[in-house]
Amino acid sequence: MKFAMFKYVKYGIETVGNEELEKSSKYVRLTEYVEVEFIPLDYKSVTTQEVAILEGAKKELKKEYHNKKSDIERKIGELLALPEPE
Repeated sequence: MKFAMFKYVKYGIETVGNEELEKSSKYVRLTEYVEVEFIPLDYKSVTTQEVAILEGAKKELKKEYHNKKSDIERKIGELLALPEPE
């Protein structure tokens, strides 16, 4: 794969990108392209990391669920505690 350094003109942030980034009117290419050969990691280590990330996302989702459920239960309690209008 070929990569070059680009600058996001609006914020002055430099990043690495490919030919697709050069098509953007928001970036300017700073360097010539270089060929990069990526060496894949073994399947087990990649899968282990992916599973760990998904488990973390699942925990976060459960936490958000319990927080929202508690908010709803609190609101229900507040509504039930209100006196009836006369």
